Amino acid sequence: MQLASIASNRLEELIRRISGFVHLLIAAEVTANGFAQVYQKNSFGMALLSLYLVVAICALVSLWFGKGKFWPVCYSATVLLIVFLIPFSGIQESGLPGNTRPWIWWAIGFSTILFAVLTRASQWVSYLFVISGAWLYVEFEIFGEPRLLQAGLDAAFFVVYCLAVMALVSLVRQGARETDLANGEAIQSSLEQARIEAVERERQRVDALVHDQVLHTLLLAARAQTKEERLAASNSAQVAITALTRAQLEQERAETVTTAGLFRALESAAMKLDPRIQVETRGSSADTIPPEVAQAITEATLQALDNSIQHSGAEIIGVLLSSDPSGVEFKVSDNGIGFRPERVSKDRIGISTSIHQRLKSIGGTAEVRSSPGAGTIVTLRWPND
Repeated sequence: MQLASIASNRLEELIRRISGFVHLLIAAEVTANGFAQVYQKNSFGMALLSLYLVVAICALVSLWFGKGKFWPVCYSATVLLIVFLIPFSGIQESGLPGNTRPWIWWAIGFSTILFAVLTRASQWVSYLFVISGAWLYVEFEIFGEPRLLQAGLDAAFFVVYCLAVMALVSLVRQGARETDLANGEAIQSSLEQARIEAVERERQRVDALVHDQVLHTLLLAARAQTKEERLAASNSAQVAITALTRAQLEQERAETVTTAGLFRALESAAMKLDPRIQVETRGSSADTIPPEVAQAITEATLQALDNSIQHSGAEIIGVLLSSDPSGVEFKVSDNGIGFRPERVSKDRIGISTSIHQRLKSIGGTAEVRSSPGAGTIVTLRWPND
């Protein structure tokens, strides 16, 4: 399982923000050319331009402030529709000076790249070639055979341009996935080290038991002269056998993780995720916890950090790891924008599944406290029964 996804999430957020900025510039250029070509010339042309503006504004808001794909994908579909309908908008060759192209030309490149960023490869490749063919049709319908060669060059340039951009995006995404995978492996390695420490601690305990109790029994047996001394040696041997049997059974059970080791693993993982994160530990010890508990706590804590990094806008993100005889507690807090927990949909995976359900599955509890403008505190507790 990939424990870390911060790099990929941050990259996708950056792609959306950059796309929003580029979209604003392109929409301004498309609008300027559109008004110059169709204003007061054809009502159908104005209707197409108005449709473009409405959908473009919705897509811009979605890219900057939202997380969904509906409006960006709708924007790409709208551009494709307008390309097919542009010959009926009243644009004529005589109304386009020089090599000027119909106004929708300035939108098709970005619409294809946006569609490619948000959909699967098979879908955006199909879109790319459909809209390229549609552009050939548009230029032939408006300009006729003399511009057919130019139309072919335009379509070819458009295809190469989009493929080159998406190749770069794919490389960057692959780099982000590899970074997340490396972080996840580092976290797993830290947890494994904690488990090894627990095993070593148990081995040392057994060695001490052998040295103290078994050796004491042998000495008693060697020195026993009377019936009482032999009985004492026999009782000591029975106690030693019972203790060794119990130790062997404990070693054969699922290997555990030390609290101190788990704290070190989480601290190391957290510090790699974001420079705003500050980690504090209290009361870490050599006490052990089951590996499934350590895994669930790690995943839930990383999810809480991921939520804070991506959505809070906080200047500082605090992580408090504490332990006492009653159990362990992990607290992630930030001074960000906050939210209303009661308004979060119950099917939101980040909170319901990745945090609450994971703690519930190991007998722990998760509490999320937040309000607008007051930051967020996520507290994870596991009792040491």
